[in-house]
Amino acid sequence: MTQTLSREHRRILENTAAQARSQAEAGAEKVLQALAAGAREPPAHASDAEKKLRVRLRAHGRALGDLLRPDDTQAIDHLVTEIAYEHWHRMLFARFLAESDLLMHPDGYPVSLADCKEDAESFNPPARSEWEVAGHYAARMLRNVFRPDSPALALQLPLETEQALEALLAKLPASVFRADDSLGWSYQFWQAPKKEAVQRQMKQAGTKVGADELPAVTQLFTEQYMVAFLLENALGGWWYRRHPRMKLPVELPLTHDMDFDVVSGLELQGFDHRGRQPDGQAVSPFGNLHDVSFDWRYTDFDCISFFSGDQSCTITRDEKKNVLEKAKA
Repeated sequence: MTQTLSREHRRILENTAAQARSQAEAGAEKVLQALAAGAREPPAHASDAEKKLRVRLRAHGRALGDLLRPDDTQAIDHLVTEIAYEHWHRMLFARFLAESDLLMHPDGYPVSLADCKEDAESFNPPARSEWEVAGHYAARMLRNVFRPDSPALALQLPLETEQALEALLAKLPASVFRADDSLGWSYQFWQAPKKEAVQRQMKQAGTKVGADELPAVTQLFTEQYMVAFLLENALGGWWYRRHPRMKLPVELPLTHDMDFDVVSGLELQGFDHRGRQPDGQAVSPFGNLHDVSFDWRYTDFDCISFFSGDQSCTITRDEKKNVLEKAKA
């Protein structure tokens, strides 16, 4: 049975995500300042390991969009955001998996976060926390989400920041991690402070939305009923255009009384369903996506949701496959 967040739990998750972002970014900025990541030279007291990590972090920051200035100083805004995101969401995603008994030991059995804490000493060198252990285990299943080689995770947050994030995570009720829409709301609530700041700047100073601001104000969570409506009517519209006089091969509850001449979400104007222009020349279906500003972090939530078996439509995977295969016939 589909379970969605209650209003109370949605409010708790929203407040927790906002506090987590504030705490994590403050901690990330503090540790980067101590490492002189934005300065021209490393601090005199830095060890060789810290100097090497500093070089990795600066390179990672430039890849994210931080500006390297002519005097070799560097902005760290993107890097701060990245470090905060990686540390909080490693913890958050680990608990999502653990609450569903999907956090697996390399030997093939499920482990809890308490088990991960006990296993920390068995690592060589010992892991710094249960979150590092959980990330190591989960990376075997979801390496693109849990990134053990990320320089952002190689940097240890201040102890007070880690404790604050752990306390925030512990306050979230277990039911939050079992609701089908929690992951989608988690992304939107993480973006909420940025969205509010962008909207405030636009209103007060007329600031335009750029690549850094666009995801926060446009990539919002779509609730389950709307996803189901769009998907089912897109499939229905596609089928109708392929077979206008035939009945749908499966029941799509949300397509009743729809005008498929208007609703046809999978039919792009000027192209047929085989991805060809009217002259027959094959084209890529992603040919118009150049320079689109997309927050790749959203795919992390999508992967966790898919891995956890989250269903966001009223028809099964086999039924969707049946519609597509028959429509192509």
